[in-house]
Amino acid sequence: MDERPAQGFSHEIRAMLFGDAVGYSGLSEDQTPHFITQFLGAVADLNARTAQRPEHVETTGDGLYMVFRNVRDAGYYALMLNTLVTGTDWASRGLPQGLNIRVALHCGPVYCGRNPVTGSPLYTGPHTSRTARIEPITPPGQVYASSAFAAVAAAMGVEGLSLQYVGRMPLAKGYGLLGLYHLTAAAESVGG
Repeated sequence: MDERPAQGFSHEIRAMLFGDAVGYSGLSEDQTPHFITQFLGAVADLNARTAQRPEHVETTGDGLYMVFRNVRDAGYYALMLNTLVTGTDWASRGLPQGLNIRVALHCGPVYCGRNPVTGSPLYTGPHTSRTARIEPITPPGQVYASSAFAAVAAAMGVEGLSLQYVGRMPLAKGYGLLGLYHLTAAAESVGG
């Protein structure tokens, strides 16, 4: 069996982030434009000003999928995103005060190519799905990372991140058990 990627694809290690706005399904029809301009607009502003820019970004409704070249950038960005969402007065922006976010991180090989339907860049594979299955079980206002993400961060000597083991957790949609870590900022500041 030929183990090379299909023509037009490369197989590369990337760090992935999935985020989900908690409370989105309770928005009224009139709040939806505010979500786009205020919530997604705030994420766009973060992307424009941070040094830890994602290599690839997709959004669907309230979902965020971002790909980073390394775990350091993904971890720092995840903390900045979480701080942005949990520290914003959403009521003053026409949204429910309790609007929150869950953020999941993972690291692994993905297929990089082009989406034949949209022509956009594509980063996909089983590790993308694994990241997506961590996000729904992450508590609101928290960042969870896979054991693979934690191992690569430790091996690379990434400073400024604290990863505390929370245990082997059942992933969403019956995707199995995975060792997960709660990601927070270490004593020194994580900047953008």
